Amino acid sequence: TITNLELLSIKDGVIFDETFATVDGLDMSDIDYGITIYGGEISISNAEIENVRRDAVTVYDGDLILANSTISGIEDGDAIALYTASSTFNMVSIRNVADGSALGMYDSYATVANSLFEGGTGSGIELYSSSLHLATSTVKDFEGAGVSIFTSDFYLSGNTISGNGVGIELYGGNGVITLSDLFDNTEYGLYNGDLGILEAIGNWWGDLTGPYHEVDNPAGLGNAIYGPVDFSGWLLERI
Repeated sequence: TITNLELLSIKDGVIFDETFATVDGLDMSDIDYGITIYGGEISISNAEIENVRRDAVTVYDGDLILANSTISGIEDGDAIALYTASSTFNMVSIRNVADGSALGMYDSYATVANSLFEGGTGSGIELYSSSLHLATSTVKDFEGAGVSIFTSDFYLSGNTISGNGVGIELYGGNGVITLSDLFDNTEYGLYNGDLGILEAIGNWWGDLTGPYHEVDNPAGLGNAIYGPVDFSGWLLERI
């Protein structure tokens, strides 16, 4: 058990190697790498990690529980990177990510709730052959996509996705997007680059006329949709 740990101006923060640990109260800043986990099970709460030159949190083949924590100021890397890992996030805030993603998932599984992903030159959340359950969270102001999905499973419900280059982009995978607000994304609210129909029923697209779709709803004044999408039953106001 680690409590009230402060690490400032160092290269590597904390490395857990096949460890079972609980961390409550962690302050890291001005570091190259924040937390690296190899196997084991780590529970972290009440952490503040800022000004990281590479990855803030990286998990290889382990389990991570992260709650009531903030990560900000990532220069060149992912705020959180999961490699064949399993994670649960609740009340996590990630801001100001430069070239990497706020959450990068590679052959991994994550459940995320009540969290914020805000601001970056890349994409907010990226999935590669992974599985994500994202609920009651906000993904906003990323120059790339808010959520990028590559051959992955997903369930997105109760989220706000706005102010990104593309709200959600899909290139292979299966899932549902529902009861969410998708609006003010610059190019598309939803881009389906797959051939299968994507289920996106019961969402708010920024206007009561629904999303703009060149074929299925050309009169829609809301965020644009590309590709085969079932966007029926769109909401008439924000959730």
